[in-house]
Amino acid sequence: MDQTLLSLPLQAIPKPQNIQFKNFVMTRLWTLTVLETRLLVDLWEPLSVGNRSQNALKLAINSVLCVLDRSGLNSNGQKLKFYRSLSVCLFAVWTYKYGVIDACEVTRLCSRQDMSQSQPLVSKRISIAWPPLVPHHENTDTLVLTGASYFIDVRILHNKDAEGRDVLDWGIAGIKEKLGDEQGNSKAKWSHILNSRKAIDPSNGKPIGNAEDLADVGSMTVLDNGDVLETGSMFNPEQGRVMEYEEVWRDLDVPAGSPVCIVENEWTDEIAEKTFIGRIGKWQLGLSAKVVRNKEGITSQTRYSGWRDEQESSGKWNRIYEFGQSEHRPSRLPDKLEELSWKESEVVQWEGQNWMVRELFWT
Repeated sequence: MDQTLLSLPLQAIPKPQNIQFKNFVMTRLWTLTVLETRLLVDLWEPLSVGNRSQNALKLAINSVLCVLDRSGLNSNGQKLKFYRSLSVCLFAVWTYKYGVIDACEVTRLCSRQDMSQSQPLVSKRISIAWPPLVPHHENTDTLVLTGASYFIDVRILHNKDAEGRDVLDWGIAGIKEKLGDEQGNSKAKWSHILNSRKAIDPSNGKPIGNAEDLADVGSMTVLDNGDVLETGSMFNPEQGRVMEYEEVWRDLDVPAGSPVCIVENEWTDEIAEKTFIGRIGKWQLGLSAKVVRNKEGITSQTRYSGWRDEQESSGKWNRIYEFGQSEHRPSRLPDKLEELSWKESEVVQWEGQNWMVRELFWT
């Protein structure tokens, strides 16, 4: 590691308008992070405090070191994301040392920084099977946007309804969590904040159901052609029961420097609609659940709506499909996200509503 970067004279620093400036800043941040981490490991013994469990500290440091040992960290975007995750881990270690947070909080913070979850994905489903009853086939247009941890998954049937309108097969949005590796295969859990197969609780905008109903778990295996085979168990609406399934996914190319943004609106009784909107590169997805009340103000049903857009190289957005109706759902995220004052994990005012910026970064 080039430690001379830490003591460069002022005149050696490129000017902001210089194309080398960003490279210089990112390299220096990366160098500082690595050196700070190595120093932390060297000071491991002095960090021991009383009878506190050291497992949390070890998890934090190991989380950092496993990142440093990974290869392919060549782009500025990768280094920026890794630097942010490393900073969270280091912060957890030091605040734990001084008694600000407990071991459980360290574990939660550091586990969320798993680098395998920080790479955004745009995934298209190639096929689904319910072995041995139903062989591999594809009757939907399915696209999933997955950020560092949040996802939006919308599946539209190939066959339109009698009036020529797009029909939703399944729409879900929520949080993806890596559960670990088993026999060389990665395992993940998708917890649903929106689920078009569930009604919405009008008191809080959350889907009605127990934890098992509102999550699914799958194991992923990379196939020889680069596609991913996902296996697990989930509800089969055609059979009316939980069954083992297989899905084949293909990850689409997300160029370096692509924006990643996922927002969730705040639930209010007045609007009574929960919405997720996401963008990764040239793809955007929107999914909304609207609580419909009768004249007496009693909830009668939940209606889902949404859309998918794709951007041409010219910058023009094209609507690929749209289903349902919404009075409050915005059409799409703003084009130039970098010109907004939005920040990740903050609430912003947009289109007359409060929105939580769940994720906002560039690849």
